[in-house]
Amino acid sequence: MTRPDFMMQTYIRCTDDALWHALTDADEMARYHFMTSRVTRHGDTFDARFEDGRPMLTHRILSERPKTRLEVDWAGQWEDAAPPSRVVYSIAVEGEFCRLTIEHFDLTHEVVAGEGVADGWARLAAGLKTWLETGETVRFRKPVAEETA
Repeated sequence: MTRPDFMMQTYIRCTDDALWHALTDADEMARYHFMTSRVTRHGDTFDARFEDGRPMLTHRILSERPKTRLEVDWAGQWEDAAPPSRVVYSIAVEGEFCRLTIEHFDLTHEVVAGEGVADGWARLAAGLKTWLETGETVRFRKPVAEETA
């Protein structure tokens, strides 16, 4: 068994149905993604675009066990994006909460706490948690000065 290059867990007060729907529905993704509100789904492929319309991210479902495990390939579309990698989302119900585990495999660069991939996943998970627990759309973006630095 291969170890992920990055792993994180969070607990969300929601049902496994709601969490599964949020991970597999483009309209739901658009409500919590920290970088965009433009996500479309074509079959098993999701396309996310920056607010100005430029391609941002594509991911395709590789395998799924509804409400428990979702595996996707993950390909950044921005300038100098790394080669495609693989992400596994695992859902475990714990009372009135779901434990969401995110594992990212096949990264070609070092994972640094608070930067890059680690920062992106933290922001995405925070938006997802807020959306499912409150129904509020929030974008945990970096301040503009940090994005251009």
